[in-house]
Amino acid sequence: MEAIWDKIGAIVAALITAFGGFYMYDRKTTHDRLNKMESELTKNTIDIKVIEIRFLELKNDTEEIKESQKAIISLLTKRRK
Repeated sequence: MEAIWDKIGAIVAALITAFGGFYMYDRKTTHDRLNKMESELTKNTIDIKVIEIRFLELKNDTEEIKESQKAIISLLTKRRK
């Protein structure tokens, strides 16, 4: 009778160990996926920030060009007295 309890205990321990191993594997896989997604998100966020900065620089440059063109046109069309 004691041998049966030993076998049942071994089976229960094997099931607990298998479920624990599966749980740890799932946690590791999930952790790796989240880290990968976080690094991609960080990269995309940095890319978006760079694009925003470049757009603002382009917008400022365009405004400067417009102002200089207006100044040139006013100088060229100014009547001499």
